[in-house]
Amino acid sequence: REFTRADIDDATELRGVLEGTAARFAAERGPARRDLRALQTVSEAIAEVIHQADYESFERYVGLNDRFHATLVGMGGSPLLQRALDAITAVPFASASAFVLTEAELPASREILVIAHSQHLALIEAIEQRKGARAENIAREHARLALTNLQLVLRHRGVLSRVPGH
Repeated sequence: REFTRADIDDATELRGVLEGTAARFAAERGPARRDLRALQTVSEAIAEVIHQADYESFERYVGLNDRFHATLVGMGGSPLLQRALDAITAVPFASASAFVLTEAELPASREILVIAHSQHLALIEAIEQRKGARAENIAREHARLALTNLQLVLRHRGVLSRVPGH
């Protein structure tokens, strides 16, 4: 099946809605200390790799970013939300780490990783302080960074040829 740019945009927006809802649930329901520690540990590891320009650090970032998002969604405590998110992220390029490996090639995308990391930190803080609406809004905005990266990749055709599935 083919996916249009509109499908990708919609799936990314819906991922933000669902991850935002998970963040709000986590904040409002009261996060477990171990889950907050898990997010903080992953964030500390991300902080070590986001300023490195080698490909291996970007590969490491992908795993850490996926772990951050999985932990965040798990903290929402909703299997139904998890199933809905799994369906949405099945759309190509809709996952949290969809364009990270192409970012190794683009300095502007590397800067976006720094922004993404600061949003991760803000998410942790909002959840810890039980500010559900703030956590939800940060997560929704965070998902939109993927669309910014897509626009960057589309402007650089050489990188686009290395995007899986293109």
